Amino acid sequence: MAYGGFWRRFAAGFVDLLVFLFPNAALRALIGLPSMLAPRPMEDADTARFIAMLAVGTLAGWLYCAGLESSRWQGTLGQQLLDLRVATLEGHRVSLARASARYFAQFFSYALCGTGFLFNLWTPRRQTLHDLLSGCVIVRPAASAQARLADASGRAG
Repeated sequence: MAYGGFWRRFAAGFVDLLVFLFPNAALRALIGLPSMLAPRPMEDADTARFIAMLAVGTLAGWLYCAGLESSRWQGTLGQQLLDLRVATLEGHRVSLARASARYFAQFFSYALCGTGFLFNLWTPRRQTLHDLLSGCVIVRPAASAQARLADASGRAG
């Protein structure tokens, strides 16, 4: 199997960030939270709205990531765009429970100042901390298929 490398996964994450950036900004404006472009000190009412928005954002992120990664597409929009698929260690589609575990395990990767994402550079299957914790890998189906074809043609010749 061909595994997803650091920069390809980084680019997929950036695409997914853009998917959430604009709805997040619209929601902030709609509920009256300060924007990142025009910050102001938060008041008590802002704190309650911020916590509610954080909860909604976490729920939306979970539905987006776990829902798409456990679907027949096996990846978020960014992952699909960059030919990456979330799979079990055996290469099969992940369940919603496993995709959910992977999503929430990302908080450990973030909590370690992003170091959990760098595990990808050191593990043989290019897994991050949250991949290791959830028993997942990120595969590149097209690259895997090309390698199998090259191997098969080498044996046939």
